[in-house]
Amino acid sequence: VRTLLGVMSSPVPASVRMRTQWRQWASMFNETGHTVDVRFVVGSSAYVHGRTPRHRQEPPAAVSVEHGTHDDFVVVDGREKLPHVGKVTEKSAAWWLNIEKEQPGYAFYCKCDDDTLVHLDRLHQMLNFVQRARGADAAVYLGHIKWRGWDVGHRFQACGGGWGPAKKTGDDIAYGGDLPDGKRYPPCPHAAGPYPYMSGGMVCMSRRMVRILAADAAFIDFVSAARRRNTGGTACSFPVQCAAQPVATHMWHHEDAGIGFNVFRA
Repeated sequence: VRTLLGVMSSPVPASVRMRTQWRQWASMFNETGHTVDVRFVVGSSAYVHGRTPRHRQEPPAAVSVEHGTHDDFVVVDGREKLPHVGKVTEKSAAWWLNIEKEQPGYAFYCKCDDDTLVHLDRLHQMLNFVQRARGADAAVYLGHIKWRGWDVGHRFQACGGGWGPAKKTGDDIAYGGDLPDGKRYPPCPHAAGPYPYMSGGMVCMSRRMVRILAADAAFIDFVSAARRRNTGGTACSFPVQCAAQPVATHMWHHEDAGIGFNVFRA
């Protein structure tokens, strides 16, 4: 079972140390014949307010020397430095939309953050077990499971759940739930769910699941609408601040919950 693991990274200087640490870690825990290929995922352009980006395939200049040395970057059609807390939403969406077509031949495609150190041998063993148990053509979505509700209709807002089982999420959707400051948010009349999603720190999909998601017209429209919102969006630095934006301009900042909702729907 061959696996491609995309590590969400950034061209900023602070990320160089993270990638160095990642390469050292990978060399210590990859004794299974290098069946897990690790690539650092960077965006094709940087966010500029009001400007529609132009996609390019070569790595940004800030990582070109590093790429020449290690040859372990993948450039996706997503922007760096988005103006809200959903920093990797465009890169994550672009990864799932295009990676199987651009990097064929893998049984599983995975995504993690650059502060998540993955034990590659254990990942290989687990995915081999999953494929034996479910079959090579199964649609598999795998990771650290949570439950959520999602406001449909391009509201780009998770509502209900987070931590806790499906029943708690259903109750949150129907009756409202608790906020960290001790207050409560109201019921979620526009929410689909409860649905299971995988925490964005580490998630895998089988080739079949990636194909289903990438071909889903609703997901393609979801990503397109999110990119338009980002282009003209108002900067927001905290989740509560971002969530308070008007529905018509609300940007997608729950990356993992948004991907999970689209997997659930597709």
